Amino acid sequence: MSSVLYNLKDYDNAIDKLTISLELDMNNYNAWYMGGLILEQIDLSQESEKCFEISRELNKNYLSIRISQIENIPNEEKECLKLKH
Repeated sequence: MSSVLYNLKDYDNAIDKLTISLELDMNNYNAWYMGGLILEQIDLSQESEKCFEISRELNKNYLSIRISQIENIPNEEKECLKLKH
């Protein structure tokens, strides 16, 4: 549900759904990861990184997920990312 809300850019409701999900299962690495994505979109980078860190600790496949996400970024956006570093 939170991923649908994320895709609709309804970040407030997505965070509400993730909060409920994490209250039920604090070890849900997908919820932590989605939380990181949402917080990234609303410019809460420190909080976003904390969520990604928790997801990484809970999920051994975290890095491959992030790499596949980066691989799906359009080329023009990849060029912008290179310029930022």
